[in-house]
This record gives sequence, C-alpha cells and structure tokens, in this order.
Amino acid sequence: MRNTVLIVDDNLEICELLTTVFKYAGYDAYSVVNGKDAIEFLSNNHVDIMTLDNDMPGLSGLQILRFIKDTHIADATKIIMVTANDSIIFDNDDIGLADLVIMKPIAFKQLTELANRLLSPAQA
Repeated sequence: MRNTVLIVDDNLEICELLTTVFKYAGYDAYSVVNGKDAIEFLSNNHVDIMTLDNDMPGLSGLQILRFIKDTHIADATKIIMVTANDSIIFDNDDIGLADLVIMKPIAFKQLTELANRLLSPAQA
C-alpha cells in the first residue's frame, strides 16, 4: 500500500510541482490551495504525511496546524511545515506542533527523503 501525501499551499504551481515530485517518489499525492479544503480533505481521507505552507490567505498554516492538533482529525499524520517566513520559527510556539519545519526554497529530493524518514518504522 502506498503512502498518501497532502500538499497544502496557496500557490497552484507549487502544489502541482510537489504533487509530481511525491508521485515520482512513490506516493499517492493530492493537493489543496487553502486551509478550509485541507481540513475537509483530512476529515474525509487518511493522510500519512502533509506538507503545509504557512503564509496563505484565510487560515494560515499555523492556524491549520493548531486546529488539527486540537481536534485530533489527523493524529497519525506527520506534518511538515514549509515556509519562507523564518520569523515563525522563533515567534510562535505552535510551530513545535509540526513534525518538521523546512525553509523555502525546497530541495525536492531532500523533502521526499525526509518524508520517508518520518514514515519509517523507526519513527513510530
């Protein structure tokens, strides 16, 4: 059974690119462009790993992360925050709720290798 990844980013080009990268790496990959759709997808589907952009209109990545943790809709999902905003690392305690934080620009091979490590049995 293939692992499932959800890419959450308001930039459609990034969603398409990361979807392609993860599919090439052997994942079933899906993407959404806003927090409302991310929450709906997580509520109705099993997701092994999620990449989550922070700076999005409407709900920010940190707000989505807080909602996920408070409601337990995706307790088994590993969450990788992907952001260009380095100030959130130092200015917001909620960032610690993510399993991993990666700064943009992203090295795609590194991203898929880190995702694989998060999902490895040694991490369970």
